[in-house]
Amino acid sequence: MGVYVHGLYLEGASWSKKEAHLIEAARGELIKLLPCMFITGVLQQQKKRDPLAYECPVYFRFDHRKRGLTAAQPNYMFSPEIKSIHPPTHWILRGVALLCYPGD
Repeated sequence: MGVYVHGLYLEGASWSKKEAHLIEAARGELIKLLPCMFITGVLQQQKKRDPLAYECPVYFRFDHRKRGLTAAQPNYMFSPEIKSIHPPTHWILRGVALLCYPGD
């Protein structure tokens, strides 16, 4: 059992539809719409650890006109694991996050 989520914007990276994992953002690309995700909850002890999966933070933003992460508004929601070919530190240093806007 789970839920399908759409309307999340990936900031600081891009998404490869073909390989279904995080990739470097194209030059000049600030945000990218992430495809629909299926999210389920699991207990910590039942969780299968993938060393290359990035626990990407999702932030809720109130002002949809301001695309990008400013210190004044974001609110942390949760961190889904997203597939990657790079270690998580690669994406942490780039500040990769998912943004959710109400009404999108």
